[in-house]
Amino acid sequence: MKRIRIEGYIREGQQHLAQEDARREVRVTVIRGGASINGYYYNEATLRAIGGLLENAHAYVDHASSDAESVARSVRDMVGFYHSPAFVSP
Repeated sequence: MKRIRIEGYIREGQQHLAQEDARREVRVTVIRGGASINGYYYNEATLRAIGGLLENAHAYVDHASSDAESVARSVRDMVGFYHSPAFVSP
């Protein structure tokens, strides 16, 4: 396996993240309300409940590839933690 080094930072989904920001925090949208691509519908009550589950949850590079993998993920895939979740009305 060839290793690559990525320098810099990701700007997608951010209004602005200063390079000198030592906290290295990125504001993300975890889920949006309404109908999803896979046919589920998320109302306000559901979104608020999900927000309550996110505090200190692990953030991974991508989705788990199987149900078994979603139970025990590798720390190599972990990129951080979620904190201060907030419901934002549309």
